[in-house]
Amino acid sequence: MTGWFQGIRAKFYGIFAGSIAGAVLTIVIVQSLLGRFAGWDAEQAEERYSFLYAAFFLLLTVIYFYLLSRRMLARIGEIRRTLAVIQAGNLDVHMTDAASDEIGELARSVNAMSASLRHSIERELRSERMRSEMVAGISHDLRTPLTSLSGYLGLLRGSLRHDLDASEEYAGICERKSRELTERIEELLAYSLRQYAAMPLRRELISARALAEQVMIDFIPRTEEEGVEWVIEGDGRVLVSADPKLLARVLHNLIDNGLTYGKEGGLLRITIRHADRKRQVELAIINYGPPIDVRDLPHIFDWNYRGRGASVPHADGNGIGLASARQIAELHDGRLEVASDSRETVFRLILPVPERAID
Repeated sequence: MTGWFQGIRAKFYGIFAGSIAGAVLTIVIVQSLLGRFAGWDAEQAEERYSFLYAAFFLLLTVIYFYLLSRRMLARIGEIRRTLAVIQAGNLDVHMTDAASDEIGELARSVNAMSASLRHSIERELRSERMRSEMVAGISHDLRTPLTSLSGYLGLLRGSLRHDLDASEEYAGICERKSRELTERIEELLAYSLRQYAAMPLRRELISARALAEQVMIDFIPRTEEEGVEWVIEGDGRVLVSADPKLLARVLHNLIDNGLTYGKEGGLLRITIRHADRKRQVELAIINYGPPIDVRDLPHIFDWNYRGRGASVPHADGNGIGLASARQIAELHDGRLEVASDSRETVFRLILPVPERAID
């Protein structure tokens, strides 16, 4: 009840009643003064000049209403001017209206809105600055191994014919610089993926097997060099609705991980099949190398997780490849799972079957 009396509605009613009471009281006082000093007959005058009395009463009511509501109107005007200032882009404004009525609450809401907008803009500016610094840093990190790689390739070319020991040393350095370059590119791709999450996917209806074969072609020189056999099992008619470039990135990361840490097993298998009564498509990348430590399994897809030691199987060098693969899977309303034991390690990419591909 107390809040009602403090509200703007009660104040408005009070101003209106006060205006009427003020107008009546003024007329009574004027009549009394005229009757005392000028012999004014109030009753006779009211009958003869009733219209003028009514007009005078309305005029006084309006005047009193304006005088009594002037402060309230000024408060509303201040809110209007403050909103105009905010609209112009100046968020460093603060209203001092501390009243407990609706206008005071509106003023406090305007203050809160201004502060929230200011903090949001500051946060966005900081984020933008961090993004710029990150891109600049990654660009610098890309340029450094590229410069070294170019220089050592030149040395390697000059030493191939007459200094085999130096050539072997330079080739090792080039290989190390290439890995550094790959890691920096992975970081840039991971950053791009985090920005990509807010963008719509460019989905296409594609054959899961055809995409796996296309990605695997890039690894053929590596499998031949490392003596790893590979096989793709599955029907080419199994379709998925996905962004081909992003899904290829997932398969690339998983195959690269399998070859890196499972080459001791000598075989990499990729299986493609329907699951969950044909409501899902499962792409499994299987290697037969050392198992993943059970302590690492819950964190294998975490950003920047590197496992327990530099030689931990399936913990990629910078903790980005598998994390970005999981994020891409989630962007496609799917998921990425892993299982590992002494016999095999299986990464399963599970995606929903597109409606028009369901029999």
